[in-house]
Amino acid sequence: PAHVVFRTLDAGADKMLRAQEALKEPNPALGLRGIRFCLRHQKIFRSQLRALMRAGVEGNVSLLLPMISGLAEVQSVRRIMQELQQELQAAGLPHAAGLPLGIMVETPAAVLIADALARECDFFSIGTNDLIHYLMAIDRNLHVGYLNEALHPAVVRSLKRIIDSAHREGIGVSVCGELAADPYGLALLLGMGVDTLSASPRFVPGMKHMIRRLDAQTCMDMAHSVLMSTDVTASQRMLRERLQESLGSELAFHTTSIMTNS
Repeated sequence: PAHVVFRTLDAGADKMLRAQEALKEPNPALGLRGIRFCLRHQKIFRSQLRALMRAGVEGNVSLLLPMISGLAEVQSVRRIMQELQQELQAAGLPHAAGLPLGIMVETPAAVLIADALARECDFFSIGTNDLIHYLMAIDRNLHVGYLNEALHPAVVRSLKRIIDSAHREGIGVSVCGELAADPYGLALLLGMGVDTLSASPRFVPGMKHMIRRLDAQTCMDMAHSVLMSTDVTASQRMLRERLQESLGSELAFHTTSIMTNS
């Protein structure tokens, strides 16, 4: 059956619940959101996990935890799932035991302990939008929009660290966010060894076409060059020239690009 990944309740920041609005946090993007909210309000969280464990009987289901910043959060979720499994068994209700558990890697803390998290998880998903914002210490506004730079050395090296940490432990890495749908970002991610890409449906045909046209070794060479560079402008120029050689006019399938962020 088709594989379905369910992200657990990812409320907070721009997706506020009433309970979060009542807190009146000065910066909700850094507050009680994602897994932090779920572990604080476990009645809601347990209901969702219980439902997903029961749904897992009918299909290939995995769970994805957002906004992870430490091992204790993942371990707490595993303990809750063990308790729910015991409850479902006692009630004689069919359920899937041992659902694969993955995390969103989108905080600098998760990047720095990616090796330890990889030993605790079944897969990673990199949330590039939030990861770039947290790494660059920027908000989503026009005043600092120029710092939303995917080719910044800190961003590129973080991506490589996450991917390598996952692969050393034998787990897969997916990427979601605007970077996965960008032609230059796509080539960079493929060169780093990403296993799965996720994007809005309107981008998928162009991405599939580009992947078919790209050469694996070319992508690896480009990724290596970008990783060795500390000059964002030089990295942009190199990517543009190399992809122009490979794709020509087809490079224009996407109307936005990481090349326009600087």
